[in-house]
Amino acid sequence: MGNGFAVSSPFCYNRSLSLVPKLMVRQKGKKHKISLIFPIFEESFVVSDIKNLGAEFAKRNQKWEAICVIDSSLERTTSKLKLARLPYVKILSYPLKRLGKGFALCYGFSQSKGDLVFFWEGNFSISSKQLILYLDLIELFQADVVIGSKRHPLSLVYYSPLRRLCSKLYQFFVRLLFSLNLTDTQAGLSLYRRAVLDTVIPKIIIKNWTFDLEILVVAHNFGFKRIIEAPIEIRKHFTGKDLKVSLVYCILRDTLAVFYRKHLLKYYRQDFI
Repeated sequence: MGNGFAVSSPFCYNRSLSLVPKLMVRQKGKKHKISLIFPIFEESFVVSDIKNLGAEFAKRNQKWEAICVIDSSLERTTSKLKLARLPYVKILSYPLKRLGKGFALCYGFSQSKGDLVFFWEGNFSISSKQLILYLDLIELFQADVVIGSKRHPLSLVYYSPLRRLCSKLYQFFVRLLFSLNLTDTQAGLSLYRRAVLDTVIPKIIIKNWTFDLEILVVAHNFGFKRIIEAPIEIRKHFTGKDLKVSLVYCILRDTLAVFYRKHLLKYYRQDFI
């Protein structure tokens, strides 16, 4: 358990996301409103995915909203969403382009109303089963955060050996710097209680590559320590060709910047002015 930062997942090894433990019973009580926030940088399966989610949530009488933040010049995707006329979808944009996924997610959060908030990077096709599983986990364990992990034994991902190696090295680097007992911080799908984001977002500086890591570091400093790792399904094949030296440099630079603010500036302390 390390420093108690993360709660291990209660799954047995099986290569199928459809396997849910028998103890995973939907919690009764307060009916949450869900916000799903996602930036769009390139054409994706977003319209069909959102329709599938809408159908799934409708069957469960679940209140929810999907907030799409356009962070590029994707008129085609925007038109598809508008033409779909989905009542639960809100489309946001801003004059400046490519401000980073972190900026897009923060902007989307500022316009959201849900008390449970999904951040989804929007670069892979999403299954409604994943979201339902994350909702069950956050209630069952009364967790503060549920994050996707590519290394969870139930995850279905397609990665080249080079990408796998780089990912493992980076997570070792993160654990060394921050003592986080997590196997992955960059999977691209996470669920937060609104209280966590209300507290953490004002402290976030990085708006791009290590946005996810900074959220977890700040959340820990503010006492939100119950974090569950959950399986994730990525239907996109990563060959490693898009792993450029400039990208690796940016990720390492931003990671060290978080370390500097945490350990030297003490910027993430609650009493920091």
